[in-house]
Formats: sequence, C-alpha cells, structure tokens
Amino acid sequence: MITSSLPASSRRLDELRVAQCKDETCQKLTDYVLKGWPSKEVHTLCAPYWQNRYEISVQDRLLMRGCRIIIPKSHQAEVLNQIHEGHLGITKCRARARCSVYWPGISKAIEEKIKSCTACIQESRNRHQPVIPTSFPERPWEALGLDLLNTRIHCTF
Repeated sequence: MITSSLPASSRRLDELRVAQCKDETCQKLTDYVLKGWPSKEVHTLCAPYWQNRYEISVQDRLLMRGCRIIIPKSHQAEVLNQIHEGHLGITKCRARARCSVYWPGISKAIEEKIKSCTACIQESRNRHQPVIPTSFPERPWEALGLDLLNTRIHCTF
C-alpha cells in the first residue's frame, strides 16, 4: 500500500530493490528490521540509522523509513540530482525529498548540492535588485510614483 503511493514507477522501484539487495548497509538494516535490533552494539554501517530504528521497516521488499524509501549509497547522487531538478532552492528541495526518499545526511547533501550549483549561484546573484532613489518633490502632486510588479513608473508634472 505504501509503495503504491510513492512518486516512482514500478521499474524504478524494482531498480531500488535490486540496489538495496546489493548494498551492504541495506542488507544489515534489513536483518535488523526482520530479526530485531541489538540492544548495545550495532554494526558501524548502521550506526547513522540507530536514532530512527523504530521508523525503519520493510514494505513490499523495500527498506523504508516511515513512508520514505531508504536510498542505497550507489543511487544517492542520482536521486540528489532528481531532487534538485528545476533548481528549486534548499527549502523546496528538502520538502521534495521529505515526501519520498531518505538517507542519513540527506539534508546536508541537498544544501551542499545547491550551494555548489553554478545555475543556483547565478540566479541568487540576479535576484537582488538595488533600490532606485528618487528626488523629493518641491510641491504637492508634483510627482506621482507607482511600482507595479517591480516595474517602476514615475510621472512628473
């Protein structure tokens, strides 16, 4: 049921199943989910998942954290590129990721990706426009100013 609501095709979900089966961390996590988490020492690969251990499950042979797919290391860069498609910015990319995918450090990875993206850097530089000062009129109704949608109209009488 959960996997049917994910924004991924069945082919893509199958790819992720195969990747999770090949990934050592995902294999260990699956063992912990199915056989129970240890009370003290957890494998070093699974240590970043420890704090979320009660949210991790296996649904339809996919390792999940809540309703988000745990992405194996081999697919993280590709998924990060898909999240960043459209150059939405840090907040929107994080929100997009929060809907469907997870791996430890995903939030930091998104931030680093956007901060190193040349298109995003260029766009953030162009966004700030300086305020254009106008002279103060000498008598009432001498000048009328209007700013509609950042298009400045100025009439002098």
